[in-house]
Amino acid sequence: MAIEHIYKTKDGTQAGKLTPIKAIRHKCLDCCCWQINEVRACSVKTCALYLYRMGKTGRVCSKGATDALQKARSMQKTLSNRGGF
Repeated sequence: MAIEHIYKTKDGTQAGKLTPIKAIRHKCLDCCCWQINEVRACSVKTCALYLYRMGKTGRVCSKGATDALQKARSMQKTLSNRGGF
């Protein structure tokens, strides 16, 4: 299901339809200055987009990535309960 977006690209801003996975991939590329190797080597395992950064669903992941995701979710819940997120 593609959704109409206005998004950043390496060459500026563009409008078009992106699936949620492609939108996440674009965000990760933007975060890493459009360097594909930097997205692959991302060390921010607490990022909510971490499992999806390579443009895949993230359903099959390593134990370490699953643990990091669970920690990130619990941290987000804690912060939202305190009103700080």
